[in-house]
This record gives sequence, C-alpha cells and structure tokens, in this order.
Amino acid sequence: MSQPSSWPLTTDSQRVVLPRSLLQQLQRHPLSQRLYPLSYGYYHHADQHAITRNAHSDYLLIYCVQGQGICATENQQWHISAQQVVLLPRAVKHRYWSSKHDPWSIYWSHFDGTDAQHFMDFIGHNDQAAVIHPGQPQELHMAFGELLNVHPSPWRLPQALLMCQWLRHVLTLCGEQQLAPQQRQQLPLEAIQQYMQQNLHRTITLNELAALCTMDKFQFSKKFRRATGLTPLKFFTQLRIRQACQELDQTTASIKQVAAKLGFDDPYYFSRLFKNVMGISPKHYRMHPRQQEP
Repeated sequence: MSQPSSWPLTTDSQRVVLPRSLLQQLQRHPLSQRLYPLSYGYYHHADQHAITRNAHSDYLLIYCVQGQGICATENQQWHISAQQVVLLPRAVKHRYWSSKHDPWSIYWSHFDGTDAQHFMDFIGHNDQAAVIHPGQPQELHMAFGELLNVHPSPWRLPQALLMCQWLRHVLTLCGEQQLAPQQRQQLPLEAIQQYMQQNLHRTITLNELAALCTMDKFQFSKKFRRATGLTPLKFFTQLRIRQACQELDQTTASIKQVAAKLGFDDPYYFSRLFKNVMGISPKHYRMHPRQQEP
C-alpha cells in the first residue's frame, strides 16, 4: 500500500495507519472486503506538506477544508482550494503540496477494496484524477469527523468495521456533486445530529426528527437518505451503538446496564441490534482479543 506522508503532526492534526494484521482481516471479512481504509487523518494548517509518488498502489481522497494547495499528475495540474475534493485512482503517478502562502487543512484517506473503483466511476474521474466540488460540504466534513472519532485504540475488528461504513458514507457524499443544484437536498444535518447525540439515552421516532425540519416523515426520510446514504433511524442506531462501544471499552458496566443507559429496556434486543451493526455481540466485543498498535 502507499505510505501516507510523514508530515510532522500538530496538536490539532491526526494520522491513523491501520496495522497489517488488521488490514488482512478487513480484506477477508464479508462486511469490509469491498471497501476499507488503509490510513486516514486530518492535517491542520499543513505548512510545508508535500509528497511525490511514482508508484501508487491504492486509492486516495483529499478533502480541502481551508487554505490552498496544488495537485499534479503526469498530464495535468490543479489548483485546490477550500471545499474541493481530489480523488486519485490506483497506479497514477502524482504529487501534491500545500500553498506556501495559505497552507491547506485537509481530511484524507487511502483506501482499497473491490468497490473502490466503482466509487471512482460513480463520482466521475478521468484516467488521471478527479477534482470536484461536493454537493454537501458540511455533511462531508461531519462524516470525516465521524470516521476520525472511530479510531480504535487498541485495535479491534468491530470498530474497524464501523470505520469501513463511515468511509463508504464519505465516498457516497462525494458523489452528491453529480446532482443538479435543484436536486441537492439542504437539511440542517448538524442540528439533526446534535439532537440525536443529546437523545442517545432514549428511542426517537421518525416523526420527531421530521418535525425538526417541518417536513412529513416521508419527505424527510427521502432527503436525509439522499444526503447521508443512510435512513435517519439507521444513522441514529449507529450513533447509539458507537456510544455503546465506548461504554463497553471504558467502563465496567454490565451489558444490561449499558443497554439501559442507552434506553433499551430489553437487553436481548440491544444485543441483537449491536450484533447487526458491529457483526459481533456486545459480550464478544468486550472479550475480543485486543491487538497492540504498531
């Protein structure tokens, strides 16, 4: 796989490189083998960030949120500014660097899997690269933030599977740029997610969420799914299960207590839902052998 840059991290920056043993599991697992991250991160005000690759063995996404930079392949060069996405396919020689006068801040991910090329085709790239303006920049920012929040430490397969789901969500949002302006659905997703986060302790309804946007539940659900790639309740369920993972990792609370804290009266239903999302029961999640970081 292509190595990420060794740019020295600042306090507000983050770089995650998955260990080879975990990547081998993701390449074999039916829930992840079609699309999985190799590495990802966020570089804030990346002064003097630059890299050249003559051999590129995976796929790369860069999302510029502030500042400016340059990306070049053998045949073309692009000036990159805020709210632009760069997608580089496998085997394309490239180089990119941050502006000296206005260094960029970027989210990025190296990724692979049998669906990687399908996403590149869906988003619409030429043989060299794609530079696009995503139709939902705020939602893309939020989705990358969720990907970074799932960073498993120590390394565990169930959380890595959740990373794969958020990566798929990120790439789906990049495809939103193909929609005509009148088709782009503007929802207050940050406010909706904040409401969900504040109510992880109970069950919320589709009507309740739709009322936040003064829409009927059918219109709201359609717009939310178009914007995020997930139904509203499935999105909410993933947030609750992610919180459950944190409780199981960081506390000694029983599974029944964790379920009750998140508003599940029936711990057996909670366990089934947890397994449906994570691919493993909460009991086995807590007992799962932990791998050391490299």
